[in-house]
Amino acid sequence: MQPPDLFISNPFDPNYRAISAVPEFYEEPVEDREASAAAGRAIYKMRERVKIAKVGGNGQTCDELVEHAKTYSALWRDIEPAYNAWKSGQEAPPNGTPLELFAVLPPSVVKLFRFSGLRTIEDLAAIHDNQLPELGLHGSMYRDQARKWLENARTGAADAALAERDRQIADLQSKVAELLAAKEGKHKAA
Repeated sequence: MQPPDLFISNPFDPNYRAISAVPEFYEEPVEDREASAAAGRAIYKMRERVKIAKVGGNGQTCDELVEHAKTYSALWRDIEPAYNAWKSGQEAPPNGTPLELFAVLPPSVVKLFRFSGLRTIEDLAAIHDNQLPELGLHGSMYRDQARKWLENARTGAADAALAERDRQIADLQSKVAELLAAKEGKHKAA
């Protein structure tokens, strides 16, 4: 059975391109028929499952066996860190800068966005136009601000790297000048 198409493309399609999927991993008991027959009573084993919600998806989810989800490399690449965290008993690490650190968002909007599955500024910036109505009246404005913030962060990092490189070049030029001066001083002394 094909899961409902909650995403721009189906997450269980081999050509899936990620659009901020929010996975929830859990285990379900399933009767082990062979072990039950041998024991003369019901014996259960646990099977891992994943429920995947689209960010801003209004609560709609796809539900699949973890072993099946692993066969879709693009999807698995996106949700594997959350799976590993779940297996080790931890909460999945956010992939980016938490929404709480985005100064333009009032706390009530952060709470609304978190309810919609958004956890980071990067999640907000990745929202597609068809998901904007689910984020309320100012969803597109907040998404655009998130995109500008990320672009400024990238530009700022590049500017800082260039400034550091310029400082290193100036430092090296100063050292070369000192070495040349010291060499010339030895020549005159001899």
